[in-house]
Amino acid sequence: MRSKWMVSLSALLLTGALAGGCGHYDGNRSDSDNELRQNKRGEAEMLSSGDYPPRPADSVRTPGVMESGQGERINAEQLAHIAEQVPGVERAAVAMNTTDVLVGIEVDNTGKRRILEKQVMSALHWQYPEYRYHVTSDEMYCGKIKATASRKNGIEAQMYNQDIEILSRSIDRLNLP
Repeated sequence: MRSKWMVSLSALLLTGALAGGCGHYDGNRSDSDNELRQNKRGEAEMLSSGDYPPRPADSVRTPGVMESGQGERINAEQLAHIAEQVPGVERAAVAMNTTDVLVGIEVDNTGKRRILEKQVMSALHWQYPEYRYHVTSDEMYCGKIKATASRKNGIEAQMYNQDIEILSRSIDRLNLP
């Protein structure tokens, strides 16, 4: 008895699905809708094959300058200003590339330097989460960050990204608990 009930219910559901179809077509679909659908499908096929289309800005990216979604430029001065807004931070120096941001801060109370480092990191990460932040209040590293930031332009710019990578690892090791 129970199997008859299941077969009847399954047949009813299958009949309803076949009769109802997949959607409603009212005859008002335009050619541009079809083109849009084809373009989206083409992009999906391209991305699934692993051939990512190049972004126009990939070849002309300047170290330390990044574009946000709105088109305005995010630079080291803006990030330094955000860091300086944290209470207890007197000055901030920033060196950045397309993925990493080094922040050296001068604090007014050295006893709270770890707390201030975390607050600066939190404030920056909240504003621009797409970067990896490396924050320190160590005087030696602050000096190295300032020196690295000054070499962003000119003949020494080739070593800029390498310097940021080395300093970021050193700062991360310094900040281990």
